[in-house]
Amino acid sequence: MADTGHHPPARRLTQGGGRGLPRRWGTLTLGLVLLALAPGTPPVPVDAWADEAPVGGTAAPAGTAPPAPERVQAQVEPPVDPATQVDILTQRMRGIEGKLKESAAARKSADQARMEAERRLAEGTQEAARLSAELVRLREAKADLETQLRRAQEQNADTAAQLAATAHQVRDLTTAAAAQTERGADLERQLEQHRQEQRRDEADFLGRLRAAEEAQAGLSAQLLEREGNLTRLNAELGAVKTQRDALDERLKTLSALVPTPAGGALTLEAAQARSATAAAALRNALTRAEAGGDAQLKRAVREAQQALHRAQFTAAQVAEAHSVYQVRPADTLVLIANRIYGDGARWRAIREANRHVLADPDRLTPGLTLVIP
Repeated sequence: MADTGHHPPARRLTQGGGRGLPRRWGTLTLGLVLLALAPGTPPVPVDAWADEAPVGGTAAPAGTAPPAPERVQAQVEPPVDPATQVDILTQRMRGIEGKLKESAAARKSADQARMEAERRLAEGTQEAARLSAELVRLREAKADLETQLRRAQEQNADTAAQLAATAHQVRDLTTAAAAQTERGADLERQLEQHRQEQRRDEADFLGRLRAAEEAQAGLSAQLLEREGNLTRLNAELGAVKTQRDALDERLKTLSALVPTPAGGALTLEAAQARSATAAAALRNALTRAEAGGDAQLKRAVREAQQALHRAQFTAAQVAEAHSVYQVRPADTLVLIANRIYGDGARWRAIREANRHVLADPDRLTPGLTLVIP
């Protein structure tokens, strides 16, 4: 066996062909080579490794029956070079190692993808929680604004109804004054007619007095009666003028209470003066309520707040302002400007429009009604 001359292939296996293989695979390969070199041992057929993944080849179909002994014997001949078998085995081992490395790389990529998905899922969960909290806050703010809007609409409806009633009363008084004026004109025309008739009667009376003395008594009676009628008509005319003067004064008084846009003569200075008086009354009522605190004082505070609200609403109409706002506890001009305009820097405009009721712009009285320009 030492003189067969096959030692150089075995040395090439250990020096070059088996380099880089795992130790167990190198041992197995060396055993197969020695077995192939042993006398009387047939060479290992290539189909014996069909169960392993080929390197660049095609695997044997599944369910293929092993070859018959006669066919195997035919395949064994002629003998295969052991160095060729070693190269084939080395290539297959390298293919298996490459597939193992590809599997490990694929597993590592899958783990990284799973960790990235878990991270994104956690971030999405946190973002969903934050958006849910923000949605709840926005819904609460919306409900609060809807409540304020409903109250403001109710107050505006009440004030509009009062203004409509006042305007209706002014129209009625204007109609009555016009009727009285027309009545006075009618009385003046009647008086003039009676004067003309008196003059005619006097002339006729003087003529008849010279013509017949017996008709003097009747004419004197008629004259006295006409003079009585004239006196009565003069008295009625004086009463009508007095009534007309009183109606004119009443009309001026009511016109001074109605804003200019509604057809009245109320000026912005007068409206602001009324609001300033109502604000002072509210501050006095609050001072007394803080000192006493009984139900009567609290009712006085509410009445003062309502009077100020009506005065400020009228002032807002005269100034053609945007709306009015009733101060709540902990309110500031910046908060009110931010709530109404969405810009807290516009608090100065609110202060300028309410200087007549603001004793201290840094300290707002709860219940105080502000004009929103």
